[in-house]
Amino acid sequence: MPILNSLTNTIRAEIAYINKRNATSDSKGQAYESKSSHPRLSKLPTVAGILTLRTIPPFIPAHDIVRGILHAGQAALAFTFMLAVM
Repeated sequence: MPILNSLTNTIRAEIAYINKRNATSDSKGQAYESKSSHPRLSKLPTVAGILTLRTIPPFIPAHDIVRGILHAGQAALAFTFMLAVM
């Protein structure tokens, strides 16, 4: 279940990021559509939004160390098969 929770958190972060890009907020925190003359300027992310958004999942030793060991074993096996074919 921890992998599912990590995936859910990643999806929530992406949804929050998309919502921040689609709407800006005034000083009271209420969302409104920008009335900018240039349409691309209204969709620029804010610095606070960029700094608070997590772009990669957190490092969880129980998952990531095992994943690294399995990846190393798979790479060693692939290298062994390559040498056997040669």
